[in-house]
Amino acid sequence: IQAVLSGKEAMGYIQAEGLEVTAAYDDTKDIMFFDTPASFTNLEMGSGEFVVLFPDEAHMPQVQLGGPAQVTKIVFKVLVD
Repeated sequence: IQAVLSGKEAMGYIQAEGLEVTAAYDDTKDIMFFDTPASFTNLEMGSGEFVVLFPDEAHMPQVQLGGPAQVTKIVFKVLVD
């Protein structure tokens, strides 16, 4: 769950299946990287908005929306069995 507390940003979103992995999963940082796909859904998020992302969904946060901006957000990671 990612919630923007102040500012605004865009976030790319796509199903991870079929994406080329460029950096394998790092369990200490809980992150992996994919090659940027040719097309993806662009989510525009502002203060007070949030998105729920699942393990099979890839996302590209911290994309400028209308130019540089100070963004404060909080990320909650929920264990999924």
